[in-house]
Amino acid sequence: MFAISDSTIPGRRIPVVVLITPGAALLAVCEKVVHYLDEVPTVKVADLVTASTIIAEWRPFAVVIPEPVFAFDPEEFASLARSVGAHVLVVETENASTALVGRLFPKLNAALASWEARRGGSP
Repeated sequence: MFAISDSTIPGRRIPVVVLITPGAALLAVCEKVVHYLDEVPTVKVADLVTASTIIAEWRPFAVVIPEPVFAFDPEEFASLARSVGAHVLVVETENASTALVGRLFPKLNAALASWEARRGGSP
């Protein structure tokens, strides 16, 4: 029998953002943006094959998906994110630049605030 202290489940969930097939430019933008958030999240990268496993394992507060990838199966991506309480952030990646930083930051910030509110500040 296990004691409570023997649990492998972390006592406090850490904030995580999952990027699905981001490409180098989007990955660089996301890595820059997360450092401006109140609580810097861990960034995990997934491809289409590993996305569901990584999302289920890490339970991110946000899933960032390039628009062309999201268009492949929007209902499935939305369902997958919803199953772990994550926000889906679909981004246009043609111009992954300073403009993308300005568009992505408020979306990630709002998703993080929502995640923190649901978490209720638990340890």
